[in-house]
Amino acid sequence: MSEEENANVIRELVKALEVGDVDKILSLFTDDITHVNPFGTFKGKQEVKRYLKWNAETFQDLKIFETGTGTLLKKDKAFFDHKITGTANGVHCEVLAMSSYEFSNGKMAVWRAVYDRLNITEQAAQGWLPNKMVGAIVQQLRKGLDQ
Repeated sequence: MSEEENANVIRELVKALEVGDVDKILSLFTDDITHVNPFGTFKGKQEVKRYLKWNAETFQDLKIFETGTGTLLKKDKAFFDHKITGTANGVHCEVLAMSSYEFSNGKMAVWRAVYDRLNITEQAAQGWLPNKMVGAIVQQLRKGLDQ
């Protein structure tokens, strides 16, 4: 497939993710798709479907915006620099993300997504105890960084 056709698959993925259309998303993947993200590694359409359904239920009003270097394509590989916004636990959250893709016969065979899961947790934590717990973890991780 051409680089432009692969770019179109990425655009279709973004649109389908935003509306939570799991069936459309799955149609863009090879049967042996591997999706790696901060929540785990999901192999094959059934595992990826389970993750996508959970994601659609957990994050509402999802919007994905191209940022930074945008979309870079080289033959059957692509990189997508983006920002994700949405609602988690009733709270508006946003996070920078980067995804890489490997294509096979016009479908995604590998999708790797990288983003800061702790940053989402910081934004979505509600209530005194969850905020205190997440804050303590962040404070410990930043020890020595803040002067």
